[in-house]
Amino acid sequence: MPRIKRTTAGVAALALGASLLGLTPPTATATPQGPENPIVGQNDAGGPAAVTLINGDTIFVSTSSDGHPTAIVPSGRDYFTRIVNEDLYVFPADAQGFLASGQLDSELFNVTGLIRQGYADADSDSLPLIMQGATSAVARTAGIDVVTTLDSIDATALTLGKDTAARSYQQLVDAKVFSSDSEKKIWLDARVEPSEVDLDPATGVAQAGAEEAWDLGFNGQGTKVAVLDTGYDADHPDLTDQVTDTKDFTGEGIEDGQGHGTHVASTISGAGAADPSKTGMAPESELLIGKVLGTNGGQTSWIIAGMEWAVEQEADVVNMSLGSSQPTDCTDPMSLASEELSTQSQTLFVVAAGNSGARETVSAPGCAEGVLTVGAVDSEGAPAAFSSRGATLGGHNIKPDLAAPGVEILGAKAGGAEGDAYVKMSGTSMAAPHVAGAAALLRQAHPDYSAQQLKSALVSSAKPDASGDVYTSGSGELWTPDAITTELTSDVSVELGDFDWPHGKFQRSTEQVTYNNTSEAPIKLKLKVEDLTGADGQKVPAHLIKLGAGQITVPANGSASVEVTASGDAKNLREGAYGEIGARIVATQIGDKETRAVTSVGFWLEPKTVDVTFKSIDRNGDNAVRGYLDLTDMHQPARTMNYFSGEDLTLRVRAGDYVVSSFIGTQGGGGADSYAYVGDPEMSLTEDTTVVLDARETTRVELAGDRPMQIRSGSLGFDRSWDDKWRLAASYVAGSATELYVSPTDKVKYGTFSFGTYLRAFDPAVSTADSSYVYNLAFTEEDRVSRDQLHEVPDSALGLVSESWHAQSSGPWNSQDWTRVMPEEAGADPFFTAVSSPLTSPMKRTAYYSADIPWQQLAQSGQINQFPEIWFDPVRRYKAGSDSIVDWFKLPTNTGMAMTASGEPSRVAERQGNLVGFSFPQWKDSEVGRVGLGGLADVGNLSIYENGVLLDSFSTPSGASQLALESSKVTAVVDQRRLRRDNYWDLGLRTSTSFSFDSQAPAGDEVVPLPIALPRLDAEVDDFNRAPSEAEYPVSVNLQGQNGYNPGGIAAMTARVNYENLQGADDLLVEDSTWSEAKVIEQDGRWKVLVDNSAAVNGFVTLRLTIEDANGTTIDQTIEHLYGVDD
Repeated sequence: MPRIKRTTAGVAALALGASLLGLTPPTATATPQGPENPIVGQNDAGGPAAVTLINGDTIFVSTSSDGHPTAIVPSGRDYFTRIVNEDLYVFPADAQGFLASGQLDSELFNVTGLIRQGYADADSDSLPLIMQGATSAVARTAGIDVVTTLDSIDATALTLGKDTAARSYQQLVDAKVFSSDSEKKIWLDARVEPSEVDLDPATGVAQAGAEEAWDLGFNGQGTKVAVLDTGYDADHPDLTDQVTDTKDFTGEGIEDGQGHGTHVASTISGAGAADPSKTGMAPESELLIGKVLGTNGGQTSWIIAGMEWAVEQEADVVNMSLGSSQPTDCTDPMSLASEELSTQSQTLFVVAAGNSGARETVSAPGCAEGVLTVGAVDSEGAPAAFSSRGATLGGHNIKPDLAAPGVEILGAKAGGAEGDAYVKMSGTSMAAPHVAGAAALLRQAHPDYSAQQLKSALVSSAKPDASGDVYTSGSGELWTPDAITTELTSDVSVELGDFDWPHGKFQRSTEQVTYNNTSEAPIKLKLKVEDLTGADGQKVPAHLIKLGAGQITVPANGSASVEVTASGDAKNLREGAYGEIGARIVATQIGDKETRAVTSVGFWLEPKTVDVTFKSIDRNGDNAVRGYLDLTDMHQPARTMNYFSGEDLTLRVRAGDYVVSSFIGTQGGGGADSYAYVGDPEMSLTEDTTVVLDARETTRVELAGDRPMQIRSGSLGFDRSWDDKWRLAASYVAGSATELYVSPTDKVKYGTFSFGTYLRAFDPAVSTADSSYVYNLAFTEEDRVSRDQLHEVPDSALGLVSESWHAQSSGPWNSQDWTRVMPEEAGADPFFTAVSSPLTSPMKRTAYYSADIPWQQLAQSGQINQFPEIWFDPVRRYKAGSDSIVDWFKLPTNTGMAMTASGEPSRVAERQGNLVGFSFPQWKDSEVGRVGLGGLADVGNLSIYENGVLLDSFSTPSGASQLALESSKVTAVVDQRRLRRDNYWDLGLRTSTSFSFDSQAPAGDEVVPLPIALPRLDAEVDDFNRAPSEAEYPVSVNLQGQNGYNPGGIAAMTARVNYENLQGADDLLVEDSTWSEAKVIEQDGRWKVLVDNSAAVNGFVTLRLTIEDANGTTIDQTIEHLYGVDD
């Protein structure tokens, strides 16, 4: 039976290599600022990020101070969430079939990955996709645009507009683009990064033997090398005359803004004009520069298009010092394209192995068999700690093929001036161009060689006495002169097969290693197996790989083969050695040790393995078709996600302890839809067995309290960690299923396990949106799941919050709100996920909360598919029996104060040296500590002045500028507004604020807060934010300073009012409006503006404040439509 494969049909493998989520120590909530830590306004990460999925669902993602991601999801749909490595995946349950069949790439639902790659809604209004197969029907789908065709993999690069994503996705489904007989697959057009590591920054050209090759008369003349990278510095003296053609695939221009491509190109063909000692491997080769990596990396489709372009340009060699951020099983688009393009005879692809350092971490496209994959060694020839190791995922093939210098490599510096023309970099990115340059020298020497012959010659001629095993360094370290002069080559590598458990002498596999002799005389070879090691890198018994002969003669201009045999006779082999077994076959000419060829050989020796059949049964007694099984090996962590299909699932797994968890859905059957957690956080699987996952044996989660309550949404989640290193977490999020069940478990003996149940319950007599009360409940169990799932929650044991929800205009709002449990420490708390609930505003509602738990409430004024703003209340803990009051959407205005999770002011303006930066959230309302992030219709800009002179303008309310003087008058003007102005939203249309203050440069690299405070306003308004038509209507005003700045209160204030209806008046200048003075009073330090509302009957009041704080900062703020006025 087949072993567990990490990517197969029906098995979506998300954990790659031997890692899940490594636990990291908690970090401080405030990061010390310094030269490498940007101040406010520089690359602001901002707060929770919205990201729209391919199906149109918008997910909001937050990350705690210790890196723990959480999500809030829309109502009306069920979700599965998983934390894998450091990423959070949110899978809509109704996409299960498409994910199981492999038609939808799981990375389309990696919400933290999407944000990291620049596909958050704030950064991109579309989602880039790659679709394989015919796309004629897709091209006619609304919201989908064709970008380019990728002929090498019969695919098309597309963009999906987020504003129409839900409709486009449904059209794809309705058109049966996803169906059982469809060959189409849709991948995320994922971003790819250069394969560079950040080490303390010697050219490796000498170490690779280039100088000896030059002495032989070869310098690359007449060859072409394509460099697919970040572009190049056309003005660098080492590259000025080397480049004969360029093409930009990023839209940024060919210039190298990152420096990686310039460094790589100079290693291949640098002229050494700035310093002759820094000449590249093949200084007379022509460079073709394809810019496929931009400022934020490169999309997969750009890289594939660049590969196709390089082949069309008849490049002899293509260097790709890039790779996927995660290892893959080589079924990804980039690997498929590499394999297909490697079948042509002219162009050799040289690819960096990656910088992950562990077993089975070779990245795409380095995993492709046809490319020459390069690992890194240091100046002593020892494998670099960061260099990715084989075997390849799933296939267990030998990679990398060869190693080359990649540690502290000197190369051309982009933008480098005389005396500063070079920079040191480390990574397999630096190793690959040494091999690419060597390949150019070899092509010059042997213009008749095919691409695979080039590869064979380079790999076969590796230096003697290689360091590291074949899964670390391939055949060994590059030695260019021998590749040029050798007349003896061999196979690059030979795979000897896979041996299933149990093992014995009966298991044997024999293959041929073939040697080619291009000389005019026969070559008699002595053959020897060297460096025979197991998966742990240590020696294993010699009988595991044997040669059929110790000597062989290769005829002149001919070839000869020798048998090599792998044996499964692994008696008494240590446990850590099982897995990939590899060796080098070293062939040396008898009488001439200089003539030699090295071949890598290997096979897979399966560890002790058992067959486990999982029978999944839903609550109707039928084989489960909804949900999935999550199986994790605790000793060599690897993880698979297996979707239920109505059939028993038999997996071949390594014997040992496992975390078994599943969520089983049941539809209909005379009752409500339900989901059940069925699992065992510590199951021993040491022999062939059947595991029954029976949802009928679970216990229903129920509530009992002082009022009738019905569960309308919630989640079941767990968090499991062990060895102080490994962590896995997952949850089922109930947006539609109303019944939840769990199976009891035994207490774990190893590591920690926590299980969390999060529930929102409402009045069963009315709809969720109209319920006058809501229960927000969370229950945590440690080390086990108990049988008793009846939770008794009297109101006296809960915290009570009286909520007042406001609206605008004269009609109700279809609002949304969430409550979520905030994680305090990753791995110590269960994994909760929140789902939104509809809410009709205005209304009065009583909310109850589980006591002594950190809760955060979030809300949106409109439905989530309208992309409205999102409001974040402070994290609050409620004592049992406590009673508090909160207002929502009362007096909403633009330009808020950044807040910490606890509701304390954070920073919106800072200075370091002469650099000043500002960044303002979009919204605030009357509730202290709350902040609102802008929606699709919310925009803003920022201008920074010094002594009245404009320095910079920014198209967002965030930016940083360099001041000319150490001491000067600084003015920052921020303008934020809502573009959509209709009957739904007619208040807080626009806020324009000018801050002016004297500023002095702080000492050294110290970062200090600028003297910025924001006005906070409050007034008595009705449920629709309308005030009575009084002649002296009081509006209270105070100042809130940012973190680190105390304004000392208001020293002076004037106020003016305007009664015009500014709906639609986006560009109306303040000075062009008609203003009336408003009375300002101060009593005991409390300031109020007395507004004559009688002049604004059935209209609106716009307020302009001019304030000076106690330290001399002046604030001039205009708030359009602060509130409405009744008749």
